[in-house]
Amino acid sequence: MLLPFESEGKRRFMKARGNVAARTVFFASVIYGAEIEETDRVPTAATNGRNIMFNPEYILSEEAHAEGIMLHETLHCVLDHVKRGRGLIPLIWNVACDFSINPLVLQYFTLPKGALVDKRYEGMSPERIYELLLSEATVIEPGSGEMQDDDEADFDAVSRRWSRIRNLAAERAQKAGALHGNLKVLLDELNKRGRTDWRRLVRDWVRDTKDQDTSSWAYRNRRFPDMIMPGNALEKISKIVLAMDSSGSITSRPDVVKQMRQEAKSLLEQGLVDTVLMVSTDTEVCSQELVDTPEGAAAFDLGDCGGGTNFDKAMEEIAKHKDAMGCVFFSDMDSMSFGENPKMPVVWVDWGTHGSGPAFGRVVKYEP
Repeated sequence: MLLPFESEGKRRFMKARGNVAARTVFFASVIYGAEIEETDRVPTAATNGRNIMFNPEYILSEEAHAEGIMLHETLHCVLDHVKRGRGLIPLIWNVACDFSINPLVLQYFTLPKGALVDKRYEGMSPERIYELLLSEATVIEPGSGEMQDDDEADFDAVSRRWSRIRNLAAERAQKAGALHGNLKVLLDELNKRGRTDWRRLVRDWVRDTKDQDTSSWAYRNRRFPDMIMPGNALEKISKIVLAMDSSGSITSRPDVVKQMRQEAKSLLEQGLVDTVLMVSTDTEVCSQELVDTPEGAAAFDLGDCGGGTNFDKAMEEIAKHKDAMGCVFFSDMDSMSFGENPKMPVVWVDWGTHGSGPAFGRVVKYEP
């Protein structure tokens, strides 16, 4: 019997939730974690990381796929997609997440026509797919659902809540012998990301800058010059510092140098910053360049380094750039001096096994 306040569309969607819960132990443990909100403010279905919003007319029009839609939106929440995507281009991030989770959904249910599926991306994290979509510079067509940022949300609290739900669900599924396939791949990838990733810290700086800045709600992405991509323009602070410890030990780690250049290139390609100050140092500043193109970042020359290690001069130079949102410093942490605090957020990316670290900033282990 249909209650007076309950639409036919909501009745069907709530039934879909029960059907999803009945399929696996993991789904049963996570599917009730989000509030369900009926609304005409979205044309299809969407989530802000806390709630799942749906248009009842859409659900009725895609009734055969209601279970797939419910699971799809829930997985965005469970896998923390909204928070993980802060600071990225929303449309492309949404598409990357859809490519990542839809193969899992289709193992159990169907999805509406036009759902984003591509075997090239199966088993990949959305971060990896996002990078590939940017590098391919293809025409981006959105899927049927979407993720919406929520300015009022406490993303850390929401993320912690979903982490508890997710971990309990994974434990139950593991005990039942039902944690495998695409689901295990996605959860393993997320657990790896539980370790501090300096790339995510950079993204947080960008997010904080957007929160403090004047919002224009649009900016041009370097990879898509003919498209206005949704997001905020970085109008006041759009510079970051990437510094490299180029003392003698760096000769054995060309992968670290490559990573520094690649990250500078990626930040510029994604439109996250306008300029990158790239610095190479041993006891002196060997080379520094303010680059504003991906090509310039890829071509950055470390200069004539290879001597001892003392970052006093480098930190003096970095401190002059008061408009930078932060500094990422690659080092093996075997230094006579780390210099004075440049009065900006600093992340030390430690690719060595030496020393106790500096008195300021945050130290994270290097991972390619």
